[in-house]
Amino acid sequence: AIYRKILSLNPDLKDFQEKLDASVYEKSEELRKKGNRLQNDKKPFAAIRAYKESISTYSSNQKAKANLSQAISQERQKLSVYMNQGKNSYKKRKYDSAIEIFSNILLIDPSNKAANGYLYNAKLKRDALKRLLECNQQNTDCSLWKK
Repeated sequence: AIYRKILSLNPDLKDFQEKLDASVYEKSEELRKKGNRLQNDKKPFAAIRAYKESISTYSSNQKAKANLSQAISQERQKLSVYMNQGKNSYKKRKYDSAIEIFSNILLIDPSNKAANGYLYNAKLKRDALKRLLECNQQNTDCSLWKK
């Protein structure tokens, strides 16, 4: 942050620009290595998030891009298993679990319309159920439809 401030005052300071670039790359590598640890700990979706954050921090981090691509490729093979898990959670009204699963599916397949639809509906139903439970605890009129 301090390097950015100095550069905004004097953009011709190449030494500071180099230090800023090195600092950003170092942070990106930290996040990539965190992703590798998560991947080794069998937490692939947390790893994917870490790789994405690494790339977001330093878009030229080729190692992070390769790690992300590999992680997504591995998880994409299990897509139908994840969809079934998500649907089962949804049918059992375990909406928090369904939301997590469908969000993870969208990490590996952002254009998955079924996962997106289930995610949207799971959030709606979870929130409606939460409001209904709160309403019941307060002993107030709990009609879902306002007159």
